[in-house]
Amino acid sequence: MPMPDHLQPECPPDAHKVMRPPEHEIKAQLVVVLTPSALRGGITHLASLLMAMSKTPYLLCPEQIKTQLEQECAGSECKPVFLIRQSPAQAALPDGTLARELVDLSADPQKSQDFLSLLEKEIYLGCDLRSMYILRSISTVYAWDALLAQHFLAQYHQAVKDLVAGDDDLLDEVRQGKLDTPTLKEKSQSAYALVRLERKLFLQYPTAEDYGQDH
Repeated sequence: MPMPDHLQPECPPDAHKVMRPPEHEIKAQLVVVLTPSALRGGITHLASLLMAMSKTPYLLCPEQIKTQLEQECAGSECKPVFLIRQSPAQAALPDGTLARELVDLSADPQKSQDFLSLLEKEIYLGCDLRSMYILRSISTVYAWDALLAQHFLAQYHQAVKDLVAGDDDLLDEVRQGKLDTPTLKEKSQSAYALVRLERKLFLQYPTAEDYGQDH
C-alpha cells in the first residue's frame, strides 16, 4: 500500500523557516538497502514505495532488482540512483564518483542510536524498507528541532524493540496492501505502533521535494 499523500498546509512550505536558520545541516545521503525480499509485493509496488520516499531514491540492491526497477521506472518521475559497493564500508555512483563512507543501519541496527549525529557527516546512510519513511522524516525534523527529532528517534527505537515474532510478516502485508491498519491493530499492537508512528511522521513532516522543490 503506497504511503498516503502529505497533508497540505495553507501556508508555503518555507513560511516558518524564515524566522530562524536551521539548527543542523543534513549532509548524509539516505540510501535504501534492498534485499530480494523487497520483491514480495511485485516490482510495481516496490517502485511506488520508493517513489513515496523520493523521486530520486538512492539505492543499494542486487542486479536483479536494479534491472527490474530500471524497466519499471523508465519514463516515470521516479529516477532511482543505483550505488555500487566499493567495499563493505564504502559506496559510490556507478562511474566511481561521489565515493563516500557507507554506514549501513540495516546491517547493524545498533548504529541507529547515533542516527542524528551521523546525519551531519558526508556519508551514505543505509536503511531498509521498514525504516526508510521514519528515518527520512526524522532527518527532516532534525534540521530544525534536534530535541523533537531525538524524541521521535526514541519512539522509533522503542517501537522496533517491542516488535514480536510474526510482526515483520504483518508489516509486509501492510506494505503490500493485503492488510489495512485497523485489522493490523487487532492482530498486533506492537506492529501497529510502528505503522502509526510512520504515518504520523510521514504526513506531518514532508520534505521540500514533496512540494516539488529541490533537496
